[in-house]
Amino acid sequence: MVFRYGRILGIVCAGAMLAMAGCGSKAEATGKDAGGKTDEAKAANAEVTDETVVVEVDGDKLTYGEAIANVKRMLRSQGAPADQVEMIAGQIAPQAFPNMAEQFVVTSLLKAEAARRGFKATEADIDEAISNAVSRLPPGMEFADVLERMGMTMAEARKDIAEGLPVNKLVEDVFKDVEVAEEAIAAFYADNARFFEVPEQIEASHILVTVTNDEQKAEARAKIDAIRERLVAGEDFAKLASENSDCPSAKQGGNLGYFGHGQMVPPFEKAAFALSTNEISEVVETSFGFHVIKVTDKKEASKKSLEEVRDDIEKHLRNEKGGELMEKFIAELRARAKIIMNEALTTPPEPKVPELSEEELTEALEAVPASEAVEATEPQAEEAVEGAAEAAVEKVEGAVEGAADAAVEKVEGAVEGAADAAVEKVEGAVEGAAEAAVEKVEEAKPAAEAAPAEEK
Repeated sequence: MVFRYGRILGIVCAGAMLAMAGCGSKAEATGKDAGGKTDEAKAANAEVTDETVVVEVDGDKLTYGEAIANVKRMLRSQGAPADQVEMIAGQIAPQAFPNMAEQFVVTSLLKAEAARRGFKATEADIDEAISNAVSRLPPGMEFADVLERMGMTMAEARKDIAEGLPVNKLVEDVFKDVEVAEEAIAAFYADNARFFEVPEQIEASHILVTVTNDEQKAEARAKIDAIRERLVAGEDFAKLASENSDCPSAKQGGNLGYFGHGQMVPPFEKAAFALSTNEISEVVETSFGFHVIKVTDKKEASKKSLEEVRDDIEKHLRNEKGGELMEKFIAELRARAKIIMNEALTTPPEPKVPELSEEELTEALEAVPASEAVEATEPQAEEAVEGAAEAAVEKVEGAVEGAADAAVEKVEGAVEGAADAAVEKVEGAVEGAAEAAVEKVEEAKPAAEAAPAEEK
């Protein structure tokens, strides 16, 4: 179960993510990515250069060139086409900069406070952080792949982790005295019962013979029929799957692991859930080809006990209370700091409302019944504003909000221990790339599972 924590923690962790994306490696970011090429974002202000300061916190500066480099790096980490990164970065910069500036402020304040308190990262800490990150990568993905997607070298990654670890240790220090009462844990369990329900699941293996065209269909059917006959005769399922299945799961002997309802295409799901344990299915046809399925285990629907989830609930409630402490803590740091924002670059752009000519306005009003015209005009105007605002938000969400959301979930690492906390920055990059790397993540599952929506 995934819990969401306080808003301020999202800012804290997203700030750490941005530090990894380039705030912590300013010289490298400017030299590699800025280049003065993203002209669209500069068009609104002819005086803006790569050296223009976006925000300054007690002398720690984020320049325009570094900020644009951060946007590009996030776009690359999420799989944006390489030939479009420059253009997209320029388009979303006005929407991204205000949030980025706020994240930079929080990160800078926390880094400075961590240094003041003497928190440091040893080489062993950095090695452990990288090791933990590598252990959590999807099958088939190497750490070098993540760094390449992020446009980083190993040296740059180690440097950014070294800067982020002290911040994580500071967060842990703020959280150390947070306590959660047993009554609060029990109340949360009772009030959120649905989160602890475990749906019916089965563990199954399959052999897939793909069908690429109608001409090949008869041949594919003959092949799967012959395989099924051998299975019914007692031959080893895993061995035949590894030798004959066209699904990536062949590497695991056809094993798909556990899955519930709604995760497979309907014909596959119906057949699988109808089987008894260790029973071999008839041949099942889906849009991907022909399958033979074997169910190896079943788990009935159940509900996790309070004892099973107690630690998770305590962790969640502890983080909520810690989030409130962090919000106050950061507010105190801000009050003591000298923060200078470049208003021209950090003020969210006003949504543009389409201008209607007198003729267009008249036609629009005539289309509304007279009794409703006066009442409808104001909501329609508001709708136009909201529509424009939503369109602007959607542009930046793809590059910034995805990273922020991933970072919010990584706050758990900051309170579980220094090792998991250290992974926060590297894992943020890994999860930022997860959407773009979904095909690699699904390599251990059948093609049928990868696209259930196609047949629904």
